[in-house]
Amino acid sequence: MKLLIVQDKGIGDLIFLTAVLPLIKKEYEITVMTPYPELLRGNPYVKQAIKPEFILPTGYDLYADLWNNKTLYRFPGNTIKPREFKNFTLHEIERYQIALRPILEKMTRDVKPELYLKKAEPRNRVGIMMGARISSRTWTDQDYDKLIKYLEPNYEIAIFGKDTSLSLDRVAEEMSQCKYFIGNDTGLTHMVAALGIPLITLYFNKVQNPLRWTPWGVRQLLARSKTECYDKCRSTECENPVCRNDLKFDEVIKAFYKLAEGNGFTKREGSLFPLAKESLFILLFGDNKDRAVLENNGFHCFYLPRDAGLFRIVKTIRENNINIVHSYFPAGIKLKLAALIGSNYVPEYPLIVKDDGLNNRSIKELVDFYLESVENITNESFTDQA
Repeated sequence: MKLLIVQDKGIGDLIFLTAVLPLIKKEYEITVMTPYPELLRGNPYVKQAIKPEFILPTGYDLYADLWNNKTLYRFPGNTIKPREFKNFTLHEIERYQIALRPILEKMTRDVKPELYLKKAEPRNRVGIMMGARISSRTWTDQDYDKLIKYLEPNYEIAIFGKDTSLSLDRVAEEMSQCKYFIGNDTGLTHMVAALGIPLITLYFNKVQNPLRWTPWGVRQLLARSKTECYDKCRSTECENPVCRNDLKFDEVIKAFYKLAEGNGFTKREGSLFPLAKESLFILLFGDNKDRAVLENNGFHCFYLPRDAGLFRIVKTIRENNINIVHSYFPAGIKLKLAALIGSNYVPEYPLIVKDDGLNNRSIKELVDFYLESVENITNESFTDQA
């Protein structure tokens, strides 16, 4: 059967798709429509890769639309349509598998993105990704210059993202010579992960969600800006990305030393804690008992007493990007209304997690409590299954 997968978004989205292609049932002959067909060159799971056209190609037994392209194409009835997820902790690769479940041999986290392009011998080189299409997703040139000067005595430095004349397969070959990589949350950084190069990903604005978008299947660490910007984050429209200035140089260097020493997380299970640490913004409402364990472990944690007014709760949600409201009593109309109003200012709808009163929890137990609560509230989870 002939299957057309439409993935006409960014490079990173296509890289994530390469992790799922091996799971598709062997009865399907796969064509992928993407702006970057060269990245699928040599991929044994793809019959052909084609560039997007103005009209959707015909003659396929089944279509899969991994993004909502209804404004671009008129898909036929035999189309696997994209899904909207409320569970913001699901990674994009997990979302792809849930959407494509009817045509998969199995669902599993034990997959990794893969590029089958020409590779070169590794060198004592650190690759650095400079620049991004969205300014709030990249450090300043001054910070990168400082980083380069710091690393140059011990490593050869290769800069990526500045020279747009190179083809993507040539860029991948250059990347394959890197021993380590430091990059923004962009498509080229996901290419590095698909090449198996240990890396550090830098996150800046409040919209970025490491739990959903982190590179997959490679040893890695991350550093995130502790931004003090109180505005609603519209990363693509921001004219004053102050979040770029809030990522501390020492944090990046500290992460690099850890990576060079062989530290970092690789599999999804091992990554949940460090990713949750940089993705969960928690408001403890009505009780302060878990604040110390959260703050001592570096979590974004805030507290309001039960008698806090509606305006104060909304202000706290807006200014601190709250996505978890940890309530120690049944949520009343005031708290529910605050979450509803606050949802207009933050990337994810603030979920009110009701606490059953457990005491003396470890940080792991707390994080598991939040992640399981999100799954239960949204009724969306990923389970490995045939």
